Amino acid sequence: ELHNASESQPVLVFSNTQEVVDSVIANPLVMIASDGAPGHPRNAGCFSRVIAQYVREKKTLTLMEAVRKMSLMPAQMLERSTPKGKRKGRLQEGADADIVVFDPETISDRATFEKPMEPSVGVRYLVVGGTMLIDDAKLVPDVYPGRAIMGPGKSPQVAESGFQPPSASDYTMPSSGQVTVPAEGGLTFDMKINGQGPFRTVFDTGGVNVVSATLAKRLGLKAEQGPVSFGAIGGAVTVHTAHVDTMNIGDLVVRDQTFYVLDIPQDSGEPTMIVGWELMLRFAIRVDFEHNQLTFFDGSRYHYAGTGTAVPLILHKDSNGIGIRAEADGVPGTFLVDTGNQIGLFFNSAFVQEHDLVATLGAHYRGYNGRGFGGPAPEAWFMRLHSLRIGDLEIANPIVRLLTQADGKNANAGNIGQSILNRFTLIVDCMRGVMYLEKNADWARREIFNRAGLILDFVDGVDKVMTVFPGSPGEAAGLKPGDEITAINGKPPLDDPNDPSFTQPAGTILHITVRRGSEALQAYDVTLKDVL
Repeated sequence: ELHNASESQPVLVFSNTQEVVDSVIANPLVMIASDGAPGHPRNAGCFSRVIAQYVREKKTLTLMEAVRKMSLMPAQMLERSTPKGKRKGRLQEGADADIVVFDPETISDRATFEKPMEPSVGVRYLVVGGTMLIDDAKLVPDVYPGRAIMGPGKSPQVAESGFQPPSASDYTMPSSGQVTVPAEGGLTFDMKINGQGPFRTVFDTGGVNVVSATLAKRLGLKAEQGPVSFGAIGGAVTVHTAHVDTMNIGDLVVRDQTFYVLDIPQDSGEPTMIVGWELMLRFAIRVDFEHNQLTFFDGSRYHYAGTGTAVPLILHKDSNGIGIRAEADGVPGTFLVDTGNQIGLFFNSAFVQEHDLVATLGAHYRGYNGRGFGGPAPEAWFMRLHSLRIGDLEIANPIVRLLTQADGKNANAGNIGQSILNRFTLIVDCMRGVMYLEKNADWARREIFNRAGLILDFVDGVDKVMTVFPGSPGEAAGLKPGDEITAINGKPPLDDPNDPSFTQPAGTILHITVRRGSEALQAYDVTLKDVL
């Protein structure tokens, strides 16, 4: 009958006798665990069966011997492969809050081969990672706090000091466990602070809670701590912190947050707040670049059900960034995932120098590389890679900036920003140490560099020319560093490092109005062509 079946059928094979199991389980070197095989009653009944049969009925083990075999001994085995094992299998300060409260007189398994997922009886409370799963003998629905524990080279990769998300006591959200809000470019959304606003806010996976000094003053936020040093592109800056009672993002309310107060140069009309790490500690967050939406999922309950590529995250207890492993033209490295990086992809100097990438990749254009809160960033070389590989995804011919000036102690190979990330719908789940990438309609597009061969910086309503590549259309038209572009085809320039005016098809002629020092406005015609 099995041979004639049109579909595959499960087969149960009993290879051990009950006598063998009974004799082995009493050995002090034997621990008890389960692989949770689907369709097998051990999936739901392994541990309760041990207590019911071998402690209460057969009295082969004492209760403490059984508990040790099912908790401390497996944890000690895990310690050989991962430091996380040191926080398991113990009821002590600093250990993970994985706790079961059961009645030793009534606990028993009920799972059978016919009903392999039938729950056990006698369990009153179950807590995993500080989250309640069974409350007064009742299963709490839609809660999935469990996280995989894996050894070196597997996901998630966590610093030895540990990564522990906070409890859910400082936020409230609808019973659905998710909140979706409109977000310009998938990242810029409206948020209220202490009931005031809303104010434009950017979700930055490479950032922390930041509020502009102008807005902090308007909100009446008082300095709590300071001055403190705040790491930023262009160099560290001195800031102070302020306490925020409530953050409202749609129907999501987050309470008791600390913000860094910074002098953000472009307050007028610009996003005045940044959020990132603190929200990623609490929520799985989906960034939908294609449909301009941002979704926050209750981290303790989130369960990914899509078909995207899973990419392990590298997390650290005392760091505010999320890293991944990737390969640039076959060279592996750890890269920061940074939605706040408007430019795209850059490699840090240590990685560039270690692999001699300027010479190896044949870079020959060098210029201005933007600025951060701490001032201008070091100049960079500009060129194209053949490919950037993330997991089993390969992005063809991305543009990369190669830093060669010392940039401090930076363990990352580089930074992956919007020009790479906006090809996907991005789901970041720090609680489970994984990021999911779902291809969108822009997945295979070829990245286009400024076809005038210019590097621009938007300052005080104009595009300031910072670099003119040699042999470029901009140089041929007579543009020079320091020029201020006041209009493109009669319209003011956009505050966008990837201004679409300069990425139009090759052969397009732009009529550019320029102010040069104290001279009168001048007009230049620039015929676009591919530069990189």
